[in-house]
Amino acid sequence: MKRLIFEIFIIFIISISSSFFYALIKKIELFPYDTKIYIFSKKYPEIKLLRTNEILKMKNIVIVDARERIFYEKGHIKGAINIPYDEIEILPYEFLKNLDKNKEIVIYCDGGYCEASFIVAEFLIRNGFKNISVYIDGYPEWEKRGLQIEKNIY
Repeated sequence: MKRLIFEIFIIFIISISSSFFYALIKKIELFPYDTKIYIFSKKYPEIKLLRTNEILKMKNIVIVDARERIFYEKGHIKGAINIPYDEIEILPYEFLKNLDKNKEIVIYCDGGYCEASFIVAEFLIRNGFKNISVYIDGYPEWEKRGLQIEKNIY
């Protein structure tokens, strides 16, 4: 009986090892892109709806929608520009050239557990931006309250 358990254990170890070696040789990603883990520095304030309304009245501000383009086009906060979290690493300078480091930047996404706004905030901090806030309630709360939105559906 002990020998049978030992043989099963050896077969298991050999199959796991061979799977990893095969993945290594074929350059198969063991952990796909979607499993990327982000650790956020939180070097920026998180704001709620009330503070966001105050900020929108200011002139020296940029509102950034961090959601994917398709969601931005279906509806976004009036005057917001789109910097999709899933494209910033691919085309970083395309997004950076349109931003002024001296302006206050408020970033939002879908609120709740959405991390897109934090990903964009971290990207901007790494590129020298300092006046950054994250609107944590996100677009759904904004729309639910009946505040100004725009749609780009063609």
